Amino acid sequence: MDAPYPPPNPPAIDPTGKATAGFVLGLIGMLAWIIPLFGLPITVVGLVLSIKGMASSKRGLAIAGLVLSIIGVVLTIINASIGAYQGIHGQNWLPAAVAALEYWQYLQDGICLPPQMMPNIAGESAPAETAAI
Repeated sequence: MDAPYPPPNPPAIDPTGKATAGFVLGLIGMLAWIIPLFGLPITVVGLVLSIKGMASSKRGLAIAGLVLSIIGVVLTIINASIGAYQGIHGQNWLPAAVAALEYWQYLQDGICLPPQMMPNIAGESAPAETAAI
């Protein structure tokens, strides 16, 4: 009786999924850095998966994910640092943004305000003597 055939070689494992996932998370991190609470975990996981995906056949995709993730981590850290600095010193950008939106609404309504009636950027109301105009 003949000897049985040897078992076929198992296919080589190519972890292209990690390279792809690292790239996708790097892309998402380009938007998520705006909110550091979401940006940091997304970009760090993208960084780790891109590093692990460097051994795959999609090395270029892993390198792109690595670069995007590094940029995302740096932007997230800068954004978080600026936010922490503003929080410590009591600075808030929200009143200025609200005033700008209110003025934009006035312009859309066709109302041209004189400079003394324009919303104050510091979030303060206009003086009483100009409010009667």
